[in-house]
Amino acid sequence: MNAINGIHDFNTIRVNGAAKGKNIHILIDTGSTHNFLDIEATKILGCKIETTEPFPVSVADGNKRYSNSGCKRFSWRMQGVNFVADMMLLPLGGCDMVLGVQWLITLGDISWNFDKLRMEFCLEGQKVEGERNQTQSKPLTRIK
Repeated sequence: MNAINGIHDFNTIRVNGAAKGKNIHILIDTGSTHNFLDIEATKILGCKIETTEPFPVSVADGNKRYSNSGCKRFSWRMQGVNFVADMMLLPLGGCDMVLGVQWLITLGDISWNFDKLRMEFCLEGQKVEGERNQTQSKPLTRIK
C-alpha cells in the first residue's frame, strides 16, 4: 500500500472529500486491495470502531502491518457524490483515507487517464469525474 510510505505514483490519485462535516484527504490507489481509514482520523471524525480479526496488510516497502479494527458502512462525500463503504483501520499518516480495489470494483467501468491523473465513471446514470488535487490539503491528523 502506497499511503503508509508516502509514495505518490501513477497508480494513485489524491482528491478531497468530506465526512461528518470535516474535510478529508483521500488517496485512490489501484495498488491497494482494500479500503483504509487512518486511525487518528477516525477519532477526530467520531467513527464507530469495531474489533476485527487481525488482517495482514503488505505495504509498498515490503513490510507487513496488521489491521485489527474497522469501520462498517463509513460514509463520505467526494466530487459531489455520496459514498458508503467498509473500511479497515491503519495508521496512514499521509492521508485520511485510502480507497483501493475493494471500492473501485463497486464502480463498474472506469476510465483512467494516468498522464493527467483523472478518472471517470458512471454512478446511477450520473457521470462522476475524479481529478488529482492541484492544491494539497493536509490530512485531519496533521491539522492542529
